[in-house]
Amino acid sequence: MNLQLLQEIYAARKTSIILLLCLVLLNAGFYIYLSQWQRPALESAQKEWFANREVHADRGNVSSAAVYAKAVTDLAQVRKRLIARDDFPAFIARLYSVAKGRHLALTSIAYRPAPLKEDPTILAYGITFSVAGPYPAVKGFMSDLARLPQMVTLDSVSLGNGSRTTEEVALNMALTAYLDQGGAR
Repeated sequence: MNLQLLQEIYAARKTSIILLLCLVLLNAGFYIYLSQWQRPALESAQKEWFANREVHADRGNVSSAAVYAKAVTDLAQVRKRLIARDDFPAFIARLYSVAKGRHLALTSIAYRPAPLKEDPTILAYGITFSVAGPYPAVKGFMSDLARLPQMVTLDSVSLGNGSRTTEEVALNMALTAYLDQGGAR
């Protein structure tokens, strides 16, 4: 009798029972997917993340003596890149020679010194100049300035072309060159 009752229920609610069975199978499929593939992948990713975190955390535990030694080394490298005060005319001459090597006309140059508030032994020279020539030469000149070994920062650059018929470009540039007041490195 129970079997006949089940057959009647199935006949009356056939679509509901099929839908319920599909949902049970879908749920079982998701459970198998999560337990067999997702959880192991998540656990391995977490282990890798924690291992990387431990490696990077160990780098942060550097002794204060090591930090001080690194800072002293960095400051020595900065001091080494400063231009000696006596070498400033040679640095200006180098700017002229770099421009001449690129066949550019360095038309004007101006500079003014200003001591740094943070370190009075360092003098910052603001240098402004103009060069004119074909665009590829001007671009190469800027590249040459970027490779200078001295402590020089680029403050501003402006390009202009006065004529529509020629390919000549005028470059106005402002640099800051840092000099060692003592003249020795």
